[in-house]
Amino acid sequence: MKAVIFIAGNNEGKNKFEEIIKSELKDNSKSSAEDNKLYWVWNVNPNNFISKDTESWGWDGIRDEKHQEFVKKIVELADNYYGFKFFYVNGMVEKFKAHNRANVLIIHSTDKKLQERIMEESEAFSLYVGRDSVECNNFVDKFDKVISLDRDNFKEEVLEFLETLVNDTNKIKEKTN
Repeated sequence: MKAVIFIAGNNEGKNKFEEIIKSELKDNSKSSAEDNKLYWVWNVNPNNFISKDTESWGWDGIRDEKHQEFVKKIVELADNYYGFKFFYVNGMVEKFKAHNRANVLIIHSTDKKLQERIMEESEAFSLYVGRDSVECNNFVDKFDKVISLDRDNFKEEVLEFLETLVNDTNKIKEKTN
């Protein structure tokens, strides 16, 4: 089963979530490092897609506030004129579905409207990874799953979430409600 996850939250939590997926979940019965991955993870971010091209436009490679503001404006402009965000994210979801090994797609930097539009065409799940339980309480009603980085069982919660999601996407919605 393939899992499409819209992720939001603080960067530390999102990075830790991905680090756990990539490093902890392996099938050690396979000899090759590539073959022993239980989860092949793809990351999609419309802002990063545009950011890659800015080097050819004179960008110095420093991801500062000026660069982030520029990328945000270009993405907004492309989205207003051409529906860029949906075109890009939906296209990547379709490529992901067709890929024979990738089984986890993590989508960053999207809004609720785009998520809902993608979810009309593809089964997907929204996740918020917060710094602490106080922050997370503000998002419980807005996401399918909310995980707090400060919990002692953060790693176990991530692993359980992903294993359930990849093995049976419908069960995860039942477990979180």
